[in-house]
Amino acid sequence: MNGFKLVTGYYCNTKGIIYSLTTVSGKGISGTKDHKVLVKNNDTEFKWIKLSELKVGEKILIKNGFE
Repeated sequence: MNGFKLVTGYYCNTKGIIYSLTTVSGKGISGTKDHKVLVKNNDTEFKWIKLSELKVGEKILIKNGFE
């Protein structure tokens, strides 16, 4: 799995704002402002950022590659 692990559970947060985003291919993700996603910086670098810091056009890692 190239260093990534499968999700084995989740935490239900009933407080706070939930961010939802949809990729150009129609895949979606939801989480709190502090939920982190892996963003591609360039061809060889990646970084974790909070959903609240994600900008339009940034490429996030999803199950089948980057979008």
